[in-house]
Formats: sequence, C-alpha cells, structure tokens
Amino acid sequence: MLTQIHLKGKRFSGRGVKLRALDPLECEDVFTSAAKVAGKEATFIELHAIASRNGVKRFVAEITEPVDTIDEKTKWKKVSMEYMDEHFQTVFTPKDIVVLEKMYRDFHDVSQDEVDAIVGKAIPVASED
Repeated sequence: MLTQIHLKGKRFSGRGVKLRALDPLECEDVFTSAAKVAGKEATFIELHAIASRNGVKRFVAEITEPVDTIDEKTKWKKVSMEYMDEHFQTVFTPKDIVVLEKMYRDFHDVSQDEVDAIVGKAIPVASED
C-alpha cells in the first residue's frame, strides 16, 4: 500500500510523492548499511541520521514534477534507490527531506510510549508447562 503526499508550501519542491512502508528485512538492511557507512567511531545520532536518509531513499516509490495540485491527470514516475542515490538532493529541497525523514521514522521506528502502551495491555494467558 502506498501513501501519497504533496510537498507543497514555502521552500518545498511542490512534488507529489508516493511512499511505501519497508518490510522488516529492508529496515534491517537500511540500519546495517548505515552502520557500515558510519563506521566504528560514529555516534548514535550520526548513525540514526544516515539510516533515516537511506531509509527515505528506499521509502520513496514514485514522484511527480513540481505541481500546484495532484489529481487523476498527474503523471507519476517510479523511482529506484539507485535513482534516489544519484538525484536525491536535486529532486528534494532541504525542507522536503526533513519531512520525508520524519515520515520514514513515523512509519518504521517505535517510540517508548508505543512500547509502554502495548506492554501495559499485556495479560498472562497460560504457563509454559
């Protein structure tokens, strides 16, 4: 399933973007690849930044040219991670990238509050005997 957004506003690109949630193995690959790029001396913040950026490159499935509105006539272009590696900073503005990184984390990271909410609803059901 794809999620569609329009990066419209002051200093945004005006592009339509379709996003796809990554599967667990893709998420793991994003993080391990980021760790290799970051190296042993990287801080967690540096590692997280690289993982978010690379995750976005996989997360973006389709884009449009800058448009005022998105409708049924809008032309979409499918993009690959290779395309995104090559064109990422020319396709998106800095503000676009911040929004996309936050959306990537919203789709794929788990907050402590989310864990607490789930664990707080856990109930014992049976022993393992």
